[in-house]
Amino acid sequence: VPIELPKTEAKQMDSSTEPITITVQQDGALFLQETAIPLAELASKLTAIAKAGYEEQLFVRADTSVPYGRVMEVMGLLNSAGYRKIGLITATKDEAPAN
Repeated sequence: VPIELPKTEAKQMDSSTEPITITVQQDGALFLQETAIPLAELASKLTAIAKAGYEEQLFVRADTSVPYGRVMEVMGLLNSAGYRKIGLITATKDEAPAN
């Protein structure tokens, strides 16, 4: 899902399992991995994933133009679905936008 990530100097994280990623596009549209999903369905889908045994960290990718309030709305929903380890994905300062 193409978005322009905010740029930081954070180091890349290592993960032994395929992380679950929620993407927030510039227009506010949400994706769970590569699948579009309405906000109203996201919590129930993530709760089902947790019940299936997924306990790893979730990651949020948000376009740099997405309002902070929308990102926090998504993160609050993830928290209410039982996820406490939530990471934000950024691009390195020298990385080109993912278009």
